[in-house]
Amino acid sequence: MLSKLDDCIEYVSSHPNFKDYPVYLAKFKQCLSRAMHFMKIHIVNTMQHLTSQLTKRDPMGLTNADNAFTLYYVKYRAAAPKVRSLIEQIEQRAEKVPEYHQLLDDIHQCYLDQRELLLSPSITSTITDLTKQNSKDHCALVRSGCAFMVHVCQDEHQLYNEFFSKPTPKLDELLEKLCLSLYDVLRPLIIHVVHLETLSELCGILKNEMLEDHVHNNASQLGAFDTVVKQMLEDVQERLVYRTHIYIHTDII
Repeated sequence: MLSKLDDCIEYVSSHPNFKDYPVYLAKFKQCLSRAMHFMKIHIVNTMQHLTSQLTKRDPMGLTNADNAFTLYYVKYRAAAPKVRSLIEQIEQRAEKVPEYHQLLDDIHQCYLDQRELLLSPSITSTITDLTKQNSKDHCALVRSGCAFMVHVCQDEHQLYNEFFSKPTPKLDELLEKLCLSLYDVLRPLIIHVVHLETLSELCGILKNEMLEDHVHNNASQLGAFDTVVKQMLEDVQERLVYRTHIYIHTDII
């Protein structure tokens, strides 16, 4: 149906001298607008209904955060085939037709809003648990927290690709926002570390393990993580310089 509408609009548009040209063009565009409206309703309702089902589940039935993340991933992946073919048709037309581009943008936003609704509380809960488990070991906390966010970013990129065939910068914008949840917890701890050895080890973890290992080997999926880790590394390095300066003046000079 979409192809027929596209052909009709293209034909009429290329023949402006055609009798009743404005009338036919308006009618065809009205049909296209209605078709796009129904597509949007179907896709948006599918995503919102799935999110609603998942958020209504008994939280006590999910014994830990890993189970919650697995459920949120698996259920969404299973739903992808229901809307994938429609989304592909929209993507094919989005570059040439402004109306399709806006529709695709709206669908991107809906998808990412639903993922944020599911992920944000679970990420906050997991980071809180990791902080409690590693309250006396900053290095273990940074390592485990970063490893957790690596998995989140990778999983979300893979899941996005189940629904869409073309990228959007909005995905990394969401992932950076989620990664900042970890940064907001770690930064107050980092700026109060006094031991040079701990600060040096933190630099090594962030630079060698996270940036040169994880990010270097998977830059396309870890762009948001890369941005946040670089900021975290900068904070640690500033703290290391400051503590080194204090050490020199109090213990050496």
